[in-house]
Amino acid sequence: IAEFREIIAERRRLGVQEQIHAVWYCIRSHDKRIEDFQIALIRAFVDEQLPVMVVLTQCLGPEDAEALEFAAVIAQQGLPTSPGPAPFLTLAQPRKITAELTLPSFGLQELLDATFDVVPAAARDALINTQRIDLERKTKRARGELAGFAATAAGIGATPIPFADAALLVPVQLGMLARICVVFGVEIKKETMLGLVTAAAGTGGATAAGRYVATSLLKFVPGGNVVGGAIRAGTAAALTTALGEAYVQACREIVRREYAGERPLAQDEIKVLVLDRFREWSKRIR
Repeated sequence: IAEFREIIAERRRLGVQEQIHAVWYCIRSHDKRIEDFQIALIRAFVDEQLPVMVVLTQCLGPEDAEALEFAAVIAQQGLPTSPGPAPFLTLAQPRKITAELTLPSFGLQELLDATFDVVPAAARDALINTQRIDLERKTKRARGELAGFAATAAGIGATPIPFADAALLVPVQLGMLARICVVFGVEIKKETMLGLVTAAAGTGGATAAGRYVATSLLKFVPGGNVVGGAIRAGTAAALTTALGEAYVQACREIVRREYAGERPLAQDEIKVLVLDRFREWSKRIR
């Protein structure tokens, strides 16, 4: 217990993302008993002002009779755990029983939801990035990042300097793709991302890109920048949003495949997937 206290104290001297904000205390459901030292350890974590969630692992299902019986025994201990004394029943990965029967995973979403309720706001972004359970939370966070980059793109599109904005959009869009990668916790090569930004400018968004170039020419016409700037700002934001949305969908598929134990996508396959989605999104640009 003393060693755990030292680790907690050391982490608290670091940045928010390096600190320990909650504890999942995992016990195998078929152990069928909780030892005195485990109870003492849980109480020690709580004494350190850490929310603790007791997790029963390898349960056979939400109605697993033995697991429910063990959970009741733990609840009777009256431990100051979150959100209450009852533990979470979980099966982290599908479990094959026979050739015809595979038990589905369960319980992790409820555990994650409870964790988000107790960790400080400053740590939630890091939790969203690292967790592999809730794709909807990752998607919402990624779209929030996307919106910020689209707004920046709109500002660049309205710049009065002829054609300078096109060059400035590339690092903005690359930064957007990199941030989305962080949110989903995936690694995609920089060369692939650069290829996507370049290809997107002349693939499904050809009409929008053409409009963007045409309005850039208005910068050379006295007074033309007022009208052209408004059009370019909207088009730059729309193109950036379309690319970001396509990338979000690709990252969702990468994480889904990883969690399902399926074959990961190759870099070329990722590029094809993103550009296909980009073509679909770019059709909405008017």
